[in-house]
Amino acid sequence: LKTNNDHKKILYPEIFLVVDVSSRIDITSVHQYEKAIMYVVAYWNAVDMLFRQLKRTEIKINIAGIIIGKTVDVANIVIGDANHYHVLEDSHVHIIKEKGLNHFGKYFYEADLIKRDSYDFLIWMTSATLINRNGVHHATSDLVILLLAC
Repeated sequence: LKTNNDHKKILYPEIFLVVDVSSRIDITSVHQYEKAIMYVVAYWNAVDMLFRQLKRTEIKINIAGIIIGKTVDVANIVIGDANHYHVLEDSHVHIIKEKGLNHFGKYFYEADLIKRDSYDFLIWMTSATLINRNGVHHATSDLVILLLAC
């Protein structure tokens, strides 16, 4: 994380975003991609504004990059196992199991598609339902932190 040397600390986390097509974004054309990028940037601008309320440390989010998948198949590839990600029959409900999140982090770490020193955090934006190893969905399970060696 980059910081400044003033008395008040300012952190500049660089985030790399992976946007899942289940993220309530309709992507069927180039125009839709542009709208999707505008949506993602606006969302993270709002998050950045929330961080401005902090008193001791200031946080200014920088978007290092955005990947938007074209199909659900991208999520299956990233997760690596259909048992960890599926769409319910006759439904738009996507389910990701806890192991699928681990595969996500491992995939991007091992594939080295993006230089690791170009971002501080890799964030997967999805509207999929996340369930833990016991098959239980909790509202807080939608916030997941995966720790990987830097």
